[in-house]
Amino acid sequence: MTTTPMTTAAANGGPAARQQAPLLSVRNVVQEFETRRAGGIKGGIVHAVSNVSFDVLPGETVGVVGETGSGKSTLARSVIQAPPPKSGQVIFEGVDLCTLKGSKLKQARRQMQMVYQDPFGSLNPRWRIEDLVAEPMLGYRIGGGRESRDKRISELLDLVGLDPSIYRRRRPIELSGGQCQRVAIARAIALNPALIICDEAVSSLDVLIQAQVLNLFEKLRRELNLSYLFIAHDLSLVKQVSDRVAVMHLGQLAEIGPVESLYARPLHPYTAALLNSVPGFDPQTGQARKPVPLKGEPPSPLDPPSGCRFRTRCPRAQETCALVEPRLRERSPGHEVACHFPLDEPAPGSGEAPAAAAAVLSGEPASVPGADADRAAKPDGQPPTLTRTAP
Repeated sequence: MTTTPMTTAAANGGPAARQQAPLLSVRNVVQEFETRRAGGIKGGIVHAVSNVSFDVLPGETVGVVGETGSGKSTLARSVIQAPPPKSGQVIFEGVDLCTLKGSKLKQARRQMQMVYQDPFGSLNPRWRIEDLVAEPMLGYRIGGGRESRDKRISELLDLVGLDPSIYRRRRPIELSGGQCQRVAIARAIALNPALIICDEAVSSLDVLIQAQVLNLFEKLRRELNLSYLFIAHDLSLVKQVSDRVAVMHLGQLAEIGPVESLYARPLHPYTAALLNSVPGFDPQTGQARKPVPLKGEPPSPLDPPSGCRFRTRCPRAQETCALVEPRLRERSPGHEVACHFPLDEPAPGSGEAPAAAAAVLSGEPASVPGADADRAAKPDGQPPTLTRTAP
């Protein structure tokens, strides 16, 4: 089985994509948290998300990648207002969610649902599957009477590949991790949302089950016209399922662009470092491609560096990087980067060609081995077929 790439105009960042009205528009979102020392004394401010802006178009999947602690999950929770961001706008279907309270916010959240990383932790272990799937409908008082609600539960379980006659009376402890995640997905689509936020939704599953769940996400996208904000660590996986990819570093967007463009020609040194950190194997030469680690320690979000937050580990950093915070700027259609010296330009003072600059961190082209997936859909239950790319 392979995950079929998204087919929206947004996939290539074309003019038609940019003319569409965004389903979700995040503008200058900031999320910070106070820390406390012993005795309740204020210890500092964690700059979890800083001035992040991006759009999600109808029917589009936007992947979000980055190191642990880069602010991906906090960004997702800020989008659904749990908790609301300190500043900025989250405009969903033309309404700024940051201005809504109480019942109005509850109704807006009906159109965006979340699938979490731990399928067992997101389900009440004492409830039966039919009660778990029915809970969103009862909470929003939809689905009609018991008979029509039972019919809807059966339809949802069947849609996610679970036989209602077998599974509806079971409890989560009687299911596998993949089956529990399917139940979580059934709960998420019970209210017919327009956007589903997947926060590491397949990270805890084995490769075979991951492939099945990803195919399910794609099937639901086609049948229900869903949009996804897909958060993951696996760069190969994100490439397979996304139309566009946003790279986060220490609470900020380093780069965002069409998936093919970003993976083939990364513009930010941090993006190149992420791609070069993935080990691989060249079937033609039989040689392993070793990951290239970044030098230095990641800065603390309690005290991020001035200017560019990646400058303390960036081999292209200059004095400007410490003085001026880079802003996202478009370098090619739909491809933006927040860097004073992007990789499509020669390194400062080196005179090297842009092509050589793209390999500055490793001496090799930045690509994810195994990320070029066979795009033809196969029966559910088979792992993705990957075409290895030689370094």
